[in-house]
Amino acid sequence: GTLRRNPDARWRVRSTDPARLAETQRAILRNAAAALGASGVLVYSTCTMLPEENEQVIESFLAETPGFERIEGEVPEEVRELVDDQGYLRTLPSHHDADAFTAVRIRRT
Repeated sequence: GTLRRNPDARWRVRSTDPARLAETQRAILRNAAAALGASGVLVYSTCTMLPEENEQVIESFLAETPGFERIEGEVPEEVRELVDDQGYLRTLPSHHDADAFTAVRIRRT
């Protein structure tokens, strides 16, 4: 997500890093979800646009963890243009003059 400001970082990233980071993110998400109260809402966000660190983490969590759902819709007008039909908010350096960023809300049902 910070490559725009730190272009040299691209040379420090290994091909195995996204998968390793996704595993860490899955563990963090599981722990955070376990602490969530009834009907609680959790925001999962990363400073990357890679599906393996975003959609794949969320979708595998939802498939493996009953009682949670991704929140679609219910988006404030100020950010509506950044949110897709599945509820993922994204900023892209090429479109928004911002770092790459992804966020999605999930809730305990």
